[in-house]
Amino acid sequence: MDTLLIKRYYDFLNQKYDKSNPKEVLKRILVIEKIEEELRKQFKSKKKFENKMNKVLQEFQYDGNDLKRARKKDDKTQDELARDLNVSKPFISSMENNKKSLTKDAIQYIEDSVKRKRSIKSCYAFTVKMPMGIVPKGSKWV
Repeated sequence: MDTLLIKRYYDFLNQKYDKSNPKEVLKRILVIEKIEEELRKQFKSKKKFENKMNKVLQEFQYDGNDLKRARKKDDKTQDELARDLNVSKPFISSMENNKKSLTKDAIQYIEDSVKRKRSIKSCYAFTVKMPMGIVPKGSKWV
């Protein structure tokens, strides 16, 4: 199925309609059946469909609160983050308040922030375990 056609179907299903009008309800049922039929053609098994959907849904695992948390953890203002992501400050605010969808760059920023947090913790754990004045064998400082 063409992605443009899917978008048209999706837009059609999201339009307001008169639920008391049987013709409009029937149109919606036919559109849903058409989408289901096309999905059955594209995905021969339920497992293939689930794998594809999981890949698509990974993009939606974060929300605006995650972006705000990552920004604050990095001690950045909305202006600074907007500059980094090449968007406007109001757009950053809209994403943080879940009024706009996160951009791919914003998702990448959150993921990088999570990775930095893990690496900082692991470095800290290593240094805490090392008593002062002891250098591990093989270190370039010996």
